[in-house]
Amino acid sequence: MPTPCSLTRLSIQILSSLNTFLSQLGIYTIDIDIDKACNYEFVNPQECDDCETEDINKKDRIKEILSYPYVLNDNQIVVEGRVILWKVVYNG
Repeated sequence: MPTPCSLTRLSIQILSSLNTFLSQLGIYTIDIDIDKACNYEFVNPQECDDCETEDINKKDRIKEILSYPYVLNDNQIVVEGRVILWKVVYNG
């Protein structure tokens, strides 16, 4: 029976091979990072119950990446990325 660790390694190998294949077809991912500004052109923010902050500097910043966006050579969206954004609340 495979261990969870070996399944994770296998999953990473499969995803790596798939990304290599897609890149040969001209399909690639856009780099997005946690705590960076959200590029709404390539991602679709998802609702979140645990994403409130009073830190105004986190407005429109990525809290969590659910999936990366895939685009063609000319930045035509193939699959939108999904992210969770910080929601700034004012308690005052």
